[in-house]
Amino acid sequence: MMSILKGICKSLWFKVSLVIVSPFLLYGFLLTVLFTGHSIQMYHLRHLDHVRILSASREAIANRNSYPCIPQSPDDIEHNLRKLLFPITTNFPAAIRELNPHAVYMYEDRVQIYLPCVPFTRVSLVGFKVGAKQDGTFQFIDGLWFQH
Repeated sequence: MMSILKGICKSLWFKVSLVIVSPFLLYGFLLTVLFTGHSIQMYHLRHLDHVRILSASREAIANRNSYPCIPQSPDDIEHNLRKLLFPITTNFPAAIRELNPHAVYMYEDRVQIYLPCVPFTRVSLVGFKVGAKQDGTFQFIDGLWFQH
């Protein structure tokens, strides 16, 4: 049995097949990892306390000038954008800090919370001020949207 297996592994057909099939197997594995990671994250996001996150977002909007931010570029000033400086200070709302975001962008009418995610994807929660025009990929509750 062992000699048959050694003979197959030494054959040119086996080596050529391995070279041809390997990239497809790797691609399939990567797609599986990306899809599974994204599904787990979406499950987690659907089961968060959305009211608490929206409340924290509105608190952050109300106090947006009191948090340390990255120096603004002319484009940021034009769009009235403040990018939160990391690590996040303890006076920032705890509900957002507990999400461990990798970036938080604060505008006059919304807070965009970028979450760590699987490679090649971008996932964020957007909390809107009361009465602001809302948009995103889909809505969790009135004022809190998922954006992909």
